[in-house]
Amino acid sequence: IGLPLNFILNTDINIGNIRERVSGQQLLRGNLNSSFEKKYQINEKFYIKPELSYYGFWYENSNKWERVLGVLGFNWDLGFLAPSFSYTKVFHKQGSSPFLFDAKDAIENDEIGAKVISELYGYTFSLESNYNLTQSRYRNINFISKIGSDCYKFVFNLELINQEFAFGVEIN
Repeated sequence: IGLPLNFILNTDINIGNIRERVSGQQLLRGNLNSSFEKKYQINEKFYIKPELSYYGFWYENSNKWERVLGVLGFNWDLGFLAPSFSYTKVFHKQGSSPFLFDAKDAIENDEIGAKVISELYGYTFSLESNYNLTQSRYRNINFISKIGSDCYKFVFNLELINQEFAFGVEIN
């Protein structure tokens, strides 16, 4: 949603009966994820984007998991190469998820991040890393490649920290 003064509000609301094979949990879960952001264009190649986000999950067993995060992003557009850096501050966190998959990629502590995206001839390659400042360890290191056309892309994701590989298809 575009707001006055070029602020942007992004919100998604979901509810569903979630079943996770690994943990054996099956619960009704509802969540609200919302972010409030603004892009400040410094020049034609560089912009800064502050963002304030809320992540709330509620489970039928009366558990809840909430986080409020602030992110300050620095982004460059250098043609076929787009590096970015971020600092994430956790302002509030409460509770936890009974599901392993919910917490797998969740930001739980202050962190810094770096990402480089390169797009050439319909191919996209990116390398992304996030470093947890509280625990002094990497939360993730992802190498992602997307190959295809304007209508679809095959996505290959190699996550080095957890030694995982994922494959998918994006349809635009």
